[in-house]
Amino acid sequence: MAAKGDLKQAVDYFRQALQIDPTHVNSHFNLANILAREGRLQEAIDHFRAALKLKPDFAEAYHRLGRVLAGQGDLDRAIDYFRQALRLQPEFAEAHESLGRALALQGKTEEAAQHYREALRILKSRKKK
Repeated sequence: MAAKGDLKQAVDYFRQALQIDPTHVNSHFNLANILAREGRLQEAIDHFRAALKLKPDFAEAYHRLGRVLAGQGDLDRAIDYFRQALRLQPEFAEAHESLGRALALQGKTEEAAQHYREALRILKSRKKK
């Protein structure tokens, strides 16, 4: 686990990188992940959205944004982002699992179970390779 000082240094690094090049997608994405980890959720959301504006086919950014929103209790929007991640990358096991969890929290157990099963199928197929 990274020390608190290491995270602050990483935040500073990515902010500097974005001052140099505000269109650097991975700097927005990495900064968003650190900010989310630190509980600075609105800032994280802003940087995930910036990454997606620059790279609309970034499935992992849709997934991570959905996770932050789900953590805030905004399940409807989280589900939309998980579905978008899966449209872009249908074999994204973690997005299936996240979508399943959000659907289960909404009481949509049948659909949730389908996504849990799909996540397991994908994970099992990875192990066979």
